[in-house]
Amino acid sequence: MGCENLTTIIVDKQNPAYASVGGALFDKALETLIACPGGKTGAYAIPTSVIALGAESLA
Repeated sequence: MGCENLTTIIVDKQNPAYASVGGALFDKALETLIACPGGKTGAYAIPTSVIALGAESLA
């Protein structure tokens, strides 16, 4: 994402396409971890519903 100081992504619960869990960005079904903020520190447990990782989540 190129945002090393970004620590949390917040998505409105009514957003029809995206969701946020623990500050990370997911598709609405929580099956794809799209992005984890570059400034997020510490351990993060990926929800068990995730079956795919987006390219930005691997950066």
